[in-house]
Amino acid sequence: MMSTRTSLTVISLVYLAQAFGIFLGARAIATGAFPGIAESEMALLVGTSMHEALAGIAFCTGMVLWFSRNLEAGADQVLKGFAIGTLGIIGVASYHMATMPVEPPIPLLVIMLGLAIYAWLSASRAGSAAKMATA
Repeated sequence: MMSTRTSLTVISLVYLAQAFGIFLGARAIATGAFPGIAESEMALLVGTSMHEALAGIAFCTGMVLWFSRNLEAGADQVLKGFAIGTLGIIGVASYHMATMPVEPPIPLLVIMLGLAIYAWLSASRAGSAAKMATA
């Protein structure tokens, strides 16, 4: 397992790449996620705009994680918060898949789940190491 600094670096870079990918592909993602959306230019504009906003949130998350790399204490809590927050995103996407005719990008959700697990394991390892050091 890697250090919290390395974990935060890896996750932040993935999120920054994700932000640029979502922003540049917002129209294509909206078209793929919502069957029939291309039939209405206004609906496609709204879907594209919402994905561009999501890209901004992913960019923000990536930057917060990037600047958290230098935390001596508390990096494990940042990773745990990221993991829990990511599970919330996956939960909402799962809810939408179950109750609405949408098709979110499953590979992205799998990557996000993997990053959440990785963050949690890294944080747990760091927390255990800190407890051992103070014992």
